[in-house]
Amino acid sequence: MPIPVSRTACQCLGFGISHNLHVLALQMVIAAAASGNEVVRQDALRLGQYGPGESLSDAHDLANRIFVSIYMGSENSSTETRKR
Repeated sequence: MPIPVSRTACQCLGFGISHNLHVLALQMVIAAAASGNEVVRQDALRLGQYGPGESLSDAHDLANRIFVSIYMGSENSSTETRKR
């Protein structure tokens, strides 16, 4: 029998799983760049919009530079949601 879960709880769970997968993928990017893969390093620097003299430090920094949270209210959103 399925356990009912609120929509908010499902969204939080989905975000948590998604966040962990993104960080894991970016850890692999950082590791590849650190091991000498110049193509990966250059791509990560470009995508993260690193300036001259800046270097890749860790997956969390790269994630903060790439991923952005946005609010996407629509006509189907509740009044409470649209007021946020």
